[in-house]
Amino acid sequence: MAAIEGLLLLVMAVVGALCAVQDIRKSIVPNCWIAAGIMIAAVLQTIDQLLFAREYGAWWLANMAVGDALAILMYAAGLWAAGDAKLFLLMYLCVPSRLIEPRTLSCVVIPYCFIFIPAVVWLIADSVYLTLRHAERFGAARLSARDGLNMLAVMLEVTVWQAVFYGVFPTFWEENALLASALMMACAYACAGIELFQKRVVIVLHGAVLVLLNVLGKWRFSPAPWWMYLLTVLSLLFTQWASGYNYRRIPTAEVKRGTILSAGTVIGFRVSNVKNLPQMVQNVMADVPDAEICAVCASTRPRPTEDSYMPVFRAGEGQARAAAALLRVPFYPVSHQEGHVRAAMVDAGIDGGKPFLALHLSGGTTEILLCENGRLTLLGGSLDLHAGQLVDRTGVRLHMPFPAGPSLEKLAMEGRAQGVYERGSYYELTDAELTASYPLGVSNEFTGKKAFIHVKKGTIAVLWYLS
Repeated sequence: MAAIEGLLLLVMAVVGALCAVQDIRKSIVPNCWIAAGIMIAAVLQTIDQLLFAREYGAWWLANMAVGDALAILMYAAGLWAAGDAKLFLLMYLCVPSRLIEPRTLSCVVIPYCFIFIPAVVWLIADSVYLTLRHAERFGAARLSARDGLNMLAVMLEVTVWQAVFYGVFPTFWEENALLASALMMACAYACAGIELFQKRVVIVLHGAVLVLLNVLGKWRFSPAPWWMYLLTVLSLLFTQWASGYNYRRIPTAEVKRGTILSAGTVIGFRVSNVKNLPQMVQNVMADVPDAEICAVCASTRPRPTEDSYMPVFRAGEGQARAAAALLRVPFYPVSHQEGHVRAAMVDAGIDGGKPFLALHLSGGTTEILLCENGRLTLLGGSLDLHAGQLVDRTGVRLHMPFPAGPSLEKLAMEGRAQGVYERGSYYELTDAELTASYPLGVSNEFTGKKAFIHVKKGTIAVLWYLS
């Protein structure tokens, strides 16, 4: 029995570690690894429960069913990605059944505690650090009177749902205190995050339901312990505080299916020109002379590859397809990268009759492409940073505001490096003076295994391309 349980924990650790590394490196959790882990864990779990732990099987199955259902609901609500949900299904399948306490469903919450408590601890520490480092931004995280009223409305709605649940399952709070607390907190986040629950009519309706339950004698004040309310309020307050500081910037070219966008990003999309596209099209067409439109073309993805995807392209693609359908003309989808190359060909006067190489540098792309017969073939690119990321990270190290492009460009135009020595390169330098307008330090080659660059005064940036 102990050996099988040890193997289950080993499967959990190995597959979890592999998926974590892959998720960090490529922002995706491979389905094949999770599927293999699920099959192995299912066999081990079946053997363990049939031979050694039959008395725990029913409650283990009930806890797993509830836990997996919550994981799927969290994915449906956009609280985490599909890869996280699938990995959680594997993790719960690897939990030894003897760890499940009989006659309670509170064990459902324990795996979530192992997942979210370390994340919360890190988030608190990181948010405190960012608060101290960026004290000037602290005002953005302060509560307003409106925020306080919204908080009271959320607690009212949570109380109503709690009272209804308590009336239907009167003994649930006593038998499953941990799970009840988690459900109450999840309800609070749902009421705070879903726009419907923030409408005045819905809030008043919740108040009316609470009064009705009180008149009928179906509700008593605080059926749950007071600390549940306190923990919920503190959690909501912390979420608002941390949201002003803590998020991760991902280049748009690296956004994958299932990636959860920050609230700020979503709001940015809402106020963008996406919703103004119809009016923009009308304004543009008003200035276009009468002409026959024979086709419609639009960028539908970042690159001309099967796995290339970015949500923002869906808006333009939808408008373009609708226009093509109304005009009864063909629609031609292209990639953003192909558009860049075609524009460069027009500017450079290249007809595309002969193969040529193209260097694509942008915020999320650093790639060398072979252009032949209208098709792009990837020859190579950066393995770590892209050109735009290099600029921003360099600026951050120099304590410049983010994004650092304008500040770094100004520094480069005004900068001066004196006493520059360069050895082991095709073009060697001796006590040279480099400025932005003097291209002496541009486009050099290392000729040997050892090379060095020395600067007496000033700062230079060195971009080393590995072939």
